[in-house]
Amino acid sequence: MTGTAKHPVMHVVDGRYRAGVDDLAVEAHISISSNAGHSVDLLGTPLNVVDLAIGHAVCEGWWLGGGEPPTVEHEIVDRMEVLTLTAEAWSSPLPHRHIVPSCGGCGLTLNHPTLGTALPYGQRVELDEALDLVRRMQDEQHLFMSTGGTHAAALVTTGGWLLREDIGRHSAVDKAIGAWFASGSRPEVRCLIVSGRCGWDVMAKAVRAGVRQVIAIGAISAQAAELARHEGVLVVGFALGERPQCLGPWSS
Repeated sequence: MTGTAKHPVMHVVDGRYRAGVDDLAVEAHISISSNAGHSVDLLGTPLNVVDLAIGHAVCEGWWLGGGEPPTVEHEIVDRMEVLTLTAEAWSSPLPHRHIVPSCGGCGLTLNHPTLGTALPYGQRVELDEALDLVRRMQDEQHLFMSTGGTHAAALVTTGGWLLREDIGRHSAVDKAIGAWFASGSRPEVRCLIVSGRCGWDVMAKAVRAGVRQVIAIGAISAQAAELARHEGVLVVGFALGERPQCLGPWSS
């Protein structure tokens, strides 16, 4: 599958309807399961789905981070992306949930997950550099530029960054983090940048994976702020605004 599909549309030009064709972002049914019994169904963009499966296992606390990352078997069944993860160290599975939205974590309580250790921490990103990185990410959101309908997440490391897009902001985070595990080199992680707001769900994913700094183009929710303070995560909200919001242990 691809991330875009051309569809006939009507454009309004000078007050008149004109027939045209636009690229629209594709939503696909994605099913992820593990050999320990974890399973979830979600909607997402059918690109980098192996990254999505590994990242979801990390960010939702399925995989405990011991030993080698899960291996992934991927097939397409009746236009559904089916991914099966195999590893040795898993948490106890929750009941299967069919998710109507794209996050794969809806319905969980707003608890304080413990800061994970799967991702090694590198030097933090200061504000001036953060602004440059956010602008660069916007320039490289090719799927968004084509469709206007996707989110992005970029995991900034000491060796560069891993940028992924998805119609779901949560799945973009999963993909970026999963790409780190799939890359093989696995350099130290400096921060996670997200193209929208930072709600509790995105912060919880970052915390479970061990991300120590999050930069958001949009706002920080109250619950995300509480979780970040509880776990000592640095956060920047409204990163491109006139008054960026900063919270966490910023003192040197």
